[in-house]
Amino acid sequence: MVKEKEKKQKIKKEKQQVFLSKEEYSVLEEKADKLIECNNSLLRLRAEFENNRKRLEKEKEEFVRYANCGLIEQLLPVLDNFEHGLKNLSKHDKKVATGIEIIYNQLMGVLEKEGLERLKAKGEKFDPQIHHAVMQEESEEHCEETIIEEMQKGYRLKGKLIRPAMVKVGKPVNSQQFTENR
Repeated sequence: MVKEKEKKQKIKKEKQQVFLSKEEYSVLEEKADKLIECNNSLLRLRAEFENNRKRLEKEKEEFVRYANCGLIEQLLPVLDNFEHGLKNLSKHDKKVATGIEIIYNQLMGVLEKEGLERLKAKGEKFDPQIHHAVMQEESEEHCEETIIEEMQKGYRLKGKLIRPAMVKVGKPVNSQQFTENR
């Protein structure tokens, strides 16, 4: 029954076919080309729209992930001052130093909960991606490119470097120096 219906529709379409002149056929071809061009343009626009939607979604996720970054960066000097104060205060008044240390640890706990992590530096191999060398010192005790001293702590926030560690790097004692022979 379905096949008979399809045969009838096919015969009906064949009867409706009209022969076109060359001019009419060329106009029809132009319109078909324009239709194909419009369809391709629409497909490109859809793809572009989808790519933009995905990019905006990714940017939104990044924004939410690092929304506290600016605030935490502003707090880093406060943490540095806390640490300097604790070093100096513990020599004079141990009770006050203990109280301030509790506050400092509480603040660090909150920041770590938000994704802040300290970078390891002292004793590590120098990595220009996360360390900022401000000094070099000859040393027999340390291997070349080993960090001797951490002058300022470095931090990451949720895996993103927000401040490199400022460090002093060791170099061999008898490092060759190139001089001009005169």
